[in-house]
Amino acid sequence: MEPDLVTYNVLMDGYCARSEIDRALKVFDFMVHKGCVPDECSYNILINGYCKIQCIDKAMHLFEEMCQQVNPNIMTYNTIIHGLCRDGELEAARDLFSNLSYKGLQPNVQTYKILIQDLCNRCLFDEVNKLLTEMDGNGCSPDQCTYNIIIHALLQNNETFRGLQLLEEMFARGFTIDSTTRKFLVKMFCDDGLDLSTRQLLDRLLTLKRWIPFKGC
Repeated sequence: MEPDLVTYNVLMDGYCARSEIDRALKVFDFMVHKGCVPDECSYNILINGYCKIQCIDKAMHLFEEMCQQVNPNIMTYNTIIHGLCRDGELEAARDLFSNLSYKGLQPNVQTYKILIQDLCNRCLFDEVNKLLTEMDGNGCSPDQCTYNIIIHALLQNNETFRGLQLLEEMFARGFTIDSTTRKFLVKMFCDDGLDLSTRQLLDRLLTLKRWIPFKGC
């Protein structure tokens, strides 16, 4: 009994999970030789495998090959955009993101989150804010993780008031903070150097959530 496409994909995924991309490629070539046509999942597995070991050039080459055979899906683009961002290629990542609509695809929360994380790492907070606005306009509202990523970066880079304003918006949407955000709030609660407007906003948020980080800082 000959293996089917699903079997080949599972085998390639297993090799890629162990960073054995060369063995995964051999499976891919053997599959094609046997007349089994790869689908978008097959390509996504290999592209992700290359991105995981930070071989973005090979990932891009395979992506270009994929475009000649099958239509990449949003998962493909997310993987490539993440790989480009991790490789320091923000402009290339932006270009792919901007071209999604021309390919008949809409970015999802993960797509935005990948770009937002890289922009936060570069302290490009005005661009982050534009993406947040764009998300809501596209009916793709930011999730809890997205908010926490941005709030971490704002607070870590002394954009305290902006971070608390975003935290207030996050609470209004019914989301909760993660452990890292909570640690930042505890640190702020104990900071006697906060300006009055920031202190008032922090106290209001803590009262809203009935939090007392701890007494006697």
